[in-house]
This record gives sequence, structure tokens and C-alpha cells, in this order.
Amino acid sequence: MDLSLVRIKHVLSLLPKYRRPTIHVAGTNGKGSVTAILSSIFTASHISVGRFNSPHLLHVWDSISINGRPISPEAYHAVRSEVESLNASEKIGLTNFELMTATATQIFERAGVEIAIFEVGLGGRLDATNALPDEVILASAITNVDLDHQKFLGNTPGAIAHEKAGIARKGKPLILGEQKYSEVEYAVENFAGSIGAKLTRAIPVEYRPKDNSSRITDTVYDAPTTAYTAPALESGTSFHTQHVRTYFSTWETSFNLELPLQGAHQLQNLGTAMTVLGIVMKDAANSDTPLQAVFDRISPTTIYSGVLDTRWPGRLDRVVVGDPSGEGASLTVLVDGAHNPSSAQALNAYLISMSLRSSSASSSSIELRTSLDNDEDAGQIRGFLHRHNPFKSSSPTPHRPPRTFILSLSHSPPKSPYDTLAALLQKGDNVAFVPFSPVEDMPWVKYVDLDEMERIGRRIVFEEKEGHGHAKGKGKSPESSKSSTPATPTPTSSTPGTPNTAHTPTPQSHPGEVIVFSHPPFVSDADRDELTPLRQALEWANTRVKPGEEVVLAGSLYLVADLYRLLQDQWGEGGMGEAQRGLDEAR
Repeated sequence: MDLSLVRIKHVLSLLPKYRRPTIHVAGTNGKGSVTAILSSIFTASHISVGRFNSPHLLHVWDSISINGRPISPEAYHAVRSEVESLNASEKIGLTNFELMTATATQIFERAGVEIAIFEVGLGGRLDATNALPDEVILASAITNVDLDHQKFLGNTPGAIAHEKAGIARKGKPLILGEQKYSEVEYAVENFAGSIGAKLTRAIPVEYRPKDNSSRITDTVYDAPTTAYTAPALESGTSFHTQHVRTYFSTWETSFNLELPLQGAHQLQNLGTAMTVLGIVMKDAANSDTPLQAVFDRISPTTIYSGVLDTRWPGRLDRVVVGDPSGEGASLTVLVDGAHNPSSAQALNAYLISMSLRSSSASSSSIELRTSLDNDEDAGQIRGFLHRHNPFKSSSPTPHRPPRTFILSLSHSPPKSPYDTLAALLQKGDNVAFVPFSPVEDMPWVKYVDLDEMERIGRRIVFEEKEGHGHAKGKGKSPESSKSSTPATPTPTSSTPGTPNTAHTPTPQSHPGEVIVFSHPPFVSDADRDELTPLRQALEWANTRVKPGEEVVLAGSLYLVADLYRLLQDQWGEGGMGEAQRGLDEAR
């Protein structure tokens, strides 16, 4: 990977000048969520907004959206072909991401969007999105910074933060979200000071009681709607928003909001988004530009509605699917793109909070939700998560029921697959490792070797020492590929085009299971069904969960995309919940 701004600046200089007022967002985790929240608020305010995210979910063109809807493939290819022709004629040598970035600028410019939001692809300082001219940048923002892509960005959080702070512009606002490491704050402060950027810390967002009408004062905006239920996943099933409160300094007003994005970490992302919004609104109000009239369309009601309507597929999404074998009950899958230790930790914290709420429920039924009903609940859960931080080796692993996972990880050295899995898995879990499909326009993206993931999974689930377990071998036969599980039936097949899943169960004296679903070794790419391992992993998972339990599918957005494709192509009537809405928009 050749990180440089030379090529992208060259092609942008040859294209029609990009003039859209732009918000630029970097970060290790959470930057996509921030762009989604901002885009939704602008759309609710009848402000035309373009958004560029990466990587794409299902198709390359769904990285570019206008007013919350991905552009059509025809619109994408029409502009992309022009950029490609220019790239070829001028022999610029653009990378795929640079082509995408240039294409996005031209689509937004031609559409005349009033605001554009760009998510950084990798790092910040040398990312292609950082070639946008200074004069169009309204504000830059940095979300949570943690270890990821160390090969390109540095080996410490501080070094990585320095690269991400490179999106800051002289004299322009730079909003810094809540951070885990003090060295991140120090690095960003130093960089911002060195170039004269206006650094602001993101406002805090806190949980609030659902029914707090007695606490509402004249300085708190409370929407007329007091409850929200997401579209039903199936008859009688619904999931609720997180009830939160934050202060909006632009209007000197507190907001009671309902956030459909799940997990405590999304409160930080909402705080970053609200801070960005407040700053760009205040700057526009103090300027004599057309933006003043644009931002005048934003009201308390549109902010509330925009947050409530935020959708970000693949991030703590729940989908309900029918049993692929046609014999069992439907399966609830919690889908999340957690792909590094910090995002895996956030996912694990969410699972812990859900387990706590389920175990403390007064009824026998399980209500899946994350809105904290009272301050006492919030305090208990935050305290529990603090005491049992998975990254603190001194903290004992809390006793929790085993979970069932379907996982795949991207190969991205020096990022350690063990660090990601250790932040998520626990002794006694049921874990299936699967490959993900080749990624469109990104042939360099590969999944971690399945045997390596299996060995790591066994170390965690069975507390095995390094080196214990199955021998590595890509050409192993069905007879030699075994799962670690109590003696229960597993799916088998010898049909061409189906995965190597004829595993021989191995009786264990302890709970838990680690299993691999892979493609047969001698099937050509043309005859191979890329989604078959995932399909069989779902069949396996449906035999492992108890009524009311859900399967967690995580580790890579590319695996998440495979699940959505599987549901879209084969189980379209199986109930897609929130994911269905996102897929309908991505078509």
C-alpha cells in the first residue's frame, strides 16, 4: 500500500474543482457512526448531504450516498469511468481508493449537495480524502483512536493519533472524541497547536431514565414522542433505542434523545457528532455565507428525528433468519463489524451488559434492549464493565453463560488475531470460524488462515497452551478435519461446491466448541459457492443456541456483508429487521 497525496492531488487538479462544504472524520473506531448520525440529522433538516464511507458493504457504489441513500450503480459507473479514463490518459497510477475518492468528489459536486461528509479510509495525514482543499473544510473530527493498521500508522496509540490528526486544517475546528489513552490526547493537542487548528473536546452524552418527565426543565428539549420501537423483526419482537441526554452549547439547551445505534460506545460517537454539528452551526451563524440559511433549517425537532432515524448497517444490527435447514426455529443473529481489539472489547462490553440485564430481569422472558431504565442500572453496568475490562490482565473473567459466535478476521499484520479474539471470547464459548468472500475491487484483502484462527480459538475457549490442537494443513480431508465438541450431530456433505464440514465430534470434559467451516480443497473458483461455509455455520449455530439466545456474527465487515448477501439472495422472506431497510437502500 502506497500512502501518498501526490496522485490524488494530481487527478483532482484535472477534474472540475471540488467546492462542497465538507466535514472530515477520522478515527480507529466510530468514524462511520459519526458520519451516519450527522448525515441523518442533515437529511431530517432537508439539507442535501453527500456521504463517503469505506469500505463498502455490498457493492462498491454503496460507499457513496446522497440524502441517506446509496447512489445507483449507473450513476457511479458513469463518473468512475471518466476518472479512470483521465487516470489512464495521464498515467497517474491511482489506487482503487484514490479512484473512489475522486469519484465521490465529482458525484457530490455534480449533485450540488449542500454538505458533504467524508470518512477517512486509513490514518488521515496521507489518506486520499485529505487531499480535499482547505477552503471547503468546515470541521474535522477524530473519534476513538486505538491500535490498528500499525504497519502503516505506527506502533503506539500516540503515533497513530499523530497520523489521524493530520486531517486538521489551520484555523478550522478540530473535534476530538473521548479517548482511552492520554497519549492520544497529547499527540492531537500538539499537532493542532503546531498548525493553528481550533481544538475542541466532544461533549459528553449520558444515559437517562426512560420516564424522567419530573426532571424536565425549561432548558431541556424533550421530543413529543417519548418512545420508539424499531421496525419489527418478526411478530411480537422489537428492539428499543438508548435513551440519552446531552448538552447542546450552540442553543444552550439540553437534549433528551433516543439513539437507535446500540452499545455504550455509541454515546461517545453521538457526543462527537453533536459537537461537530454545534460548531459548524455556530460558525455558519457568524458568517456572511449561504451556509447560514442552510443551517437555519436545523431545529430541535430535526435533530431529535435525525438521531432517531440513524441507520448504520453491520454495527450491532440484529437480523432474524429462518432456519436454513428448514427444520428448526428462526435464528436471531447479532451482527457487528468488530475487527480489532478495541472494537472487539466494545462488542464484548455490550454482550456483558445484555447478560447483566437478562440475568436481573424479574420475568423469565428475555427482553433484548440497551436503553437503561434508571440511573442505578446505568451505574451498576458501567461499574461492572470497568471492573471487568478484558484488557486488564489483573481482572478475573466474570462468570457468564457461554455464547455462540460465527467469526472471521481480516489478515492485517502486525495486528494480532489473538488480541482481537481474546478481547471477545471466553472459556466455554461455542465458536465457528469461516472464510469471507473475495472483496470487490480489493483483491489484497484476505481472511486469516482458518487453522490459525482455530488454534487461537482453542487456546481461549479450552485454555489450551500454545501448540496444542490440530495440525495446520490447507489440504486436509473431511476425515481429518475435526471439531472440538460434545458428541452431537454436525452437518456433513460430500457434494461438489459444499464445504469441508464432515467433522468427527470429539467428546470433551468441559463445555464449549471450536469448529471450522471451509471450502472443499479441490473445487474450482468457478464452481465454488462462496457463501456455503457461512450457510452451514448458521445451521450449526441454530443447534447450539437455546430459546431466547442469539448468535453473534463478527470479526469483519466483509463477513457481515456475506450474511446480508445470503439473506438477500436466498432467504429474502426470512425477516431482515433493521438490516433489510439498509439493504433495500443499498440496492
